[in-house]
Amino acid sequence: MKSNRDNSSNVLVLVCLVAMAAEGFFLTRLYQENTELRGKGIGEKHQVDQKVAGELKKHGTELRVLRQQNQDLLRLRTEVRRLRPLTNEVITLRAQVQSLSAGATPAAIAAAAALAKAQVADTAPDVFIGREDWAFAGFSNAEAALQTVLWAGSQGDVEAFLASLTPDGRAKLEEQAQKLNKSPEEMVNEAKQGFANVTGFRLLEQNLLPDDSVMMRVTLEGQNLTERFFFKKIGDEWHLSDTKTDK
Repeated sequence: MKSNRDNSSNVLVLVCLVAMAAEGFFLTRLYQENTELRGKGIGEKHQVDQKVAGELKKHGTELRVLRQQNQDLLRLRTEVRRLRPLTNEVITLRAQVQSLSAGATPAAIAAAAALAKAQVADTAPDVFIGREDWAFAGFSNAEAALQTVLWAGSQGDVEAFLASLTPDGRAKLEEQAQKLNKSPEEMVNEAKQGFANVTGFRLLEQNLLPDDSVMMRVTLEGQNLTERFFFKKIGDEWHLSDTKTDK
């Protein structure tokens, strides 16, 4: 009887020892896994910290570059404002010389100079030329060519008007005249009638296009009509290639 109790006690002790050993094994395993996870977390955190530090350094460099560029831009704008009056004088003189070479009247010279100065304006040109100042200004620049085209149309001067067109522009006029069963001369004479109530033109916009042509957006005062005139340089002269009406 006593022997059976001793055997039972031994078995119980053995079970307890096995359970303790198993628990110790699991605790050791959990500790190792926890240590590994902590080490992995620290490593990942270090990588993240390094990446964040790198991004901050990169953005800091970009910010310094942008600040320097902004300072350079401000200096350039100040320099442009300082030089603009001189540029206006040079453009005015150039336009006057070119107009004189074309035999233009003093009024036409003044008008061409006003148009030329619009090229260096900060905003839209908004240059107004009264009809009484229109005259043949030649074709030495796009501004002079614009005035010549409008003057020729208002006067019904067929020869001057046709001379102001590029070959493509003249072909378009002839094609349009053919569709209307009219001659180019009749088209020009009708254009003169259309100018009857026009008191002048106002240059609203002037842009150099990718194909090196110049677009001028013009309102004909008294007619409430806004047109875009396209000029191309042929040799040393500028001529009208196309027109489009704003809608």
